[in-house]
Amino acid sequence: MTKRRWMPRSVAIAVGSVLSCSGCDRGPVVESPPPVATGSKFEDDIRHLRWLLETKWSWRELRESEGVDLVALERTALDAVRQDASEVAFLSAIRRFVAGIHDGHASVSMEGVSLREARQWPFRLLEVREGFMIDGVDPESFRTKRFTRGDLVTSIDGVTIEDWIDREARDVFASTDASRRWWAVFRLGASTSSAQIQVVTIARGETNPRTVRAPCVPLESPVPHMSWEPNERIVRELDAETGYFRPGSFVATNGGAFKNAAPEARDEVLAQDYESLRDVFEQIESKSKLVLDLRQNPGGTDLIAQALARHLLEPGFVYYSLSSKRDGLWVNPFEQRPRVGYSRPSFGGKLAVLIDARTFSTADNLACCLRDSHPDVRFVGQQTGSGSGAPRTFELPSTKARVTFCTMRVYAPGGKPVEGYGVRPDVEVLRTRDEVLNDIDVGLDAALRSLR
Repeated sequence: MTKRRWMPRSVAIAVGSVLSCSGCDRGPVVESPPPVATGSKFEDDIRHLRWLLETKWSWRELRESEGVDLVALERTALDAVRQDASEVAFLSAIRRFVAGIHDGHASVSMEGVSLREARQWPFRLLEVREGFMIDGVDPESFRTKRFTRGDLVTSIDGVTIEDWIDREARDVFASTDASRRWWAVFRLGASTSSAQIQVVTIARGETNPRTVRAPCVPLESPVPHMSWEPNERIVRELDAETGYFRPGSFVATNGGAFKNAAPEARDEVLAQDYESLRDVFEQIESKSKLVLDLRQNPGGTDLIAQALARHLLEPGFVYYSLSSKRDGLWVNPFEQRPRVGYSRPSFGGKLAVLIDARTFSTADNLACCLRDSHPDVRFVGQQTGSGSGAPRTFELPSTKARVTFCTMRVYAPGGKPVEGYGVRPDVEVLRTRDEVLNDIDVGLDAALRSLR
């Protein structure tokens, strides 16, 4: 579906200086129930959830313009709890309700209630150019060679992998179809009630499929995603002209102090993080090219990302614009600029930025800022997770279930919302099976070519 460009209604209310931390935990907020509540406690809270989304959610108008229907989502959830009035059924119903709003920061939880089944598939999948390959195997299946990393899987229990993805995607919290698909593949098989599964695979180097019956394994069995990398900070030299920097994340080193600090004290708490960034750019300031790796970067605080942007952009740039709700109306977006002065960027050369579906929240904000403000930047990889907007957690009054969704609007310097748009790559990259198995970083190779 072609997305329509969406901008906020203009409201003549001034905005004070607002500091957003799009990856921060803002804690629960207990809201009064809507004026009328009837039915069971589950039905009451489902109606309350719709009311919260209608009155508090940042992206209601954007998502409704794309076809999200809160009334239909509410109706489906109500039908589910009328058929099964259990806590598990209620949690499942509101999870699907909230997944249906397509907010990447959303989440649902309920103390003492879990939707996790007792078992999991004995492998994990990764999408590659040829299809879906086994990326990690549980120890017993690895020992018996029942499955091998690199086997392509076409179907499970007679259902194609594409159909499995469609099923899983209904319960995924994601901002775009691309990120929903990525998370659906990542989560596939992580929870199942089946004792065993029938798997159709094609081994590496073969063309004929084989069918394997395999037991599912307990949740505690280690079934890894081999291609998932930890959030490590890496800075190194790629060649005489090119530096490489992977921030890992934008989480504050002293997270506890940052969370409890008053807004005016946050720069002081982050002094160590700012100094660390200065050290990084001192190492690469002599280079004429830089690869900034934001892949698998889940975000953190925007103050650290702004500090990084200061090393790449001319003074006075807009990092993003924010809009919050006041007296029931959305205020005009307020531009956020770096609060710490500087005279020039530390690095002024060519820039290539690596992105993927896990580039999210604060990392997404930074990518959008660089896309709109940097004079010489190329993006390589896959579309970002495209999610931003100051998530906030609300407690439903009857069941005490907790629901999180975005409550501020975040716009890139060019005017587009970050949410649902994010950054699309100039050069799209999807690895082949052999490239994954041989640990070939085709994204990095493509970034280096783009810099040349």
